[in-house]
Amino acid sequence: MPRKVKICGIKTPEIARLSSAHGADMIGVVFFKKSPRNIDFKTAAEIKSSLHKNSKIVAVTVNPDDEFIDEMLKAFKPDLLQLHGSETRERVLEIKEKYGLSIIKAISLENPDDTKKAEIFSDIADYILFDSTPPKNSELPGGNSLKFNWNILKDHNVTYNWILSGGLNPDNIDQAKTQTKAVFFDVSSGIESSSGIKDIALIKKFIDSVKN
Repeated sequence: MPRKVKICGIKTPEIARLSSAHGADMIGVVFFKKSPRNIDFKTAAEIKSSLHKNSKIVAVTVNPDDEFIDEMLKAFKPDLLQLHGSETRERVLEIKEKYGLSIIKAISLENPDDTKKAEIFSDIADYILFDSTPPKNSELPGGNSLKFNWNILKDHNVTYNWILSGGLNPDNIDQAKTQTKAVFFDVSSGIESSSGIKDIALIKKFIDSVKN
């Protein structure tokens, strides 16, 4: 299966366009006010318009209510909706049935038993995204530049689609590929020159390292 890349937390159409042209399969835009990568719906619509036809756009949200989703869809419709909060199975199913959106459900991993959380959503979500557990003092559910113990996923043989996230960067991606056998990788802080500012050279290096 061809390896894929999601470049998350992009804030400008120009970086999105360059990432897409260089082979990013998905572009993530963040709607979480406490994040340095937070953008508004208008910018998200501009980013979507800038993408190559082979790239999909993902709206990254945290416990969104219906009012938020309704407002978002009036301004721009993502290809996928990422749920990166404490959403229950019932809530994820409700969102999927009401809005007909493809879903990425994020799961935080700290120990091997945490992978069982994915089973709750695996028949609903189109992808399970495994991320690091945020530090206790962090206000961000993701994008904390932390990797978890990849040995947790060493023998992770499942039938659902999953994405590896958390602390990835161009320097450790080869190790991640070997250790986890993942085929889909999500990166955000590991390709930034400073918090929230993407570096296109690092983005290209990461994509090349994943796909070659």
